Amino acid sequence: QEANHIQNSLEARFAEALQYYSAIFDSLEASLPTNSSARLKVERLFAREIRNIIACEGSERTHRHEKMRTWERIVE
Repeated sequence: QEANHIQNSLEARFAEALQYYSAIFDSLEASLPTNSSARLKVERLFAREIRNIIACEGSERTHRHEKMRTWERIVE
């Protein structure tokens, strides 16, 4: 699954992040027990990414995932 977290609109970034990360967290739920230390580490990692995508603006936002077709246009 690809993500598009480069939008300027908070609402658009929120909706995209919700869709993208809910699939990841559903996979974690299905594969690791709730109290697993590995799961907690992964959840913390993604929590930092989500916080950055949703809460940060401008140069403070360091996570800007783009769809593959965007990169294809850039490198052509």
